[in-house]
Amino acid sequence: MNELSARIATGVILSLAVAALLFFSDNCMGSISLVLVVVLITCRCAYEWVGFAYSSFRPFPFMLCLLPITFELLTGLGNHGLCGYEWRVPRGFGASCIGLLVALSFCAGSIFYRKRDDITAIQSEIARNFPALVHIGMGSSALLGLATLGNAATLLAWLLVVVCVNDIAAFFGGRSLGKRKLAPAISPKKTVEGSACGLIAGTLVGVSLSNWAPYCNTFSAALLAIFVILAAQLADLIESYLKRCCGVKDSAALLPGHGGVFDRIDALLGAAPVLYSWIFWNSWI
Repeated sequence: MNELSARIATGVILSLAVAALLFFSDNCMGSISLVLVVVLITCRCAYEWVGFAYSSFRPFPFMLCLLPITFELLTGLGNHGLCGYEWRVPRGFGASCIGLLVALSFCAGSIFYRKRDDITAIQSEIARNFPALVHIGMGSSALLGLATLGNAATLLAWLLVVVCVNDIAAFFGGRSLGKRKLAPAISPKKTVEGSACGLIAGTLVGVSLSNWAPYCNTFSAALLAIFVILAAQLADLIESYLKRCCGVKDSAALLPGHGGVFDRIDALLGAAPVLYSWIFWNSWI
C-alpha cells in the first residue's frame, strides 16, 4: 500500500470513528466519552511534541501543555457538572486563557532563570516551547470547551467537516495546480494554490452547513468559515515549523499515511479557538 492509499484508508477509518462518537454524544455517557477522547488526544499530542522536541520524555513541558485543559476541566466540573449541559462558555474560555498564561509564565521563568546567560539556549527554548504551548494548550482547551456544550455534536461536526474539506482540497489542489510555494522554509510541499483551494472549498461547505454553525446566517457562516480555515492553515504551518526546528518529518508513526496524532489534528487545534471565541462573544450579546 502506497502512502496516498494508506492516508485515505486511515482517514476513512478515523472519520467513521469520529462520526460514531459524535452520534452517541447526545447522552451523559456519550458526553463523558467525548470529553475523555479530547483529554486523551491532548495528552497524546503533548507526549508526541515533548518526544520530538527533547528526544526523550520530560514531565515539565508535558505538564505545561496540559495546564489549560486542566483549568478548563476543574472550572467546568466544579461549577456545573459534565452532564447538566450548563457549562458556561465565558467561564470556560477565561479558564483556558488563565491556564495558558500560567503555562507561558512558567515557561518564561524556566528560560530566563535557568538559561539567562546563554542566548542560543534561550532561542532554542523559545522555539521549542512557546509555539507548542499556544498551539496544544489553547487549542485543546478550546476543543474541550466545545465538547462539553449541549450541542457539541453539531458544533464539532461543522468544525471537523470544514477543516477536513480544507485539508483535502488543499492537498489535491496543491498536487494538481500548485506552482508557487507557500512557505518553503517551513513546509516545502505546501503551495499558494493549494491553500486557496482549501479556503474556497472549506468556505463553500461551511456556508452550505450554516444551520449547523452557531449564531450564523449565510454571510456570518462564510466569515466564520474563512477565519476557521485561515487559523487551521496557520496551525498546520506552526506544527511544521516545530518539526522543522527539531529535524523530524512526522511527530510519530502511529497513524499510517498521517504520522502522529499531532500531525492529524494540528489544524483542528488551531481552528477550535476561533469557533470557541465566536461562541464566547456571541453568548454575551
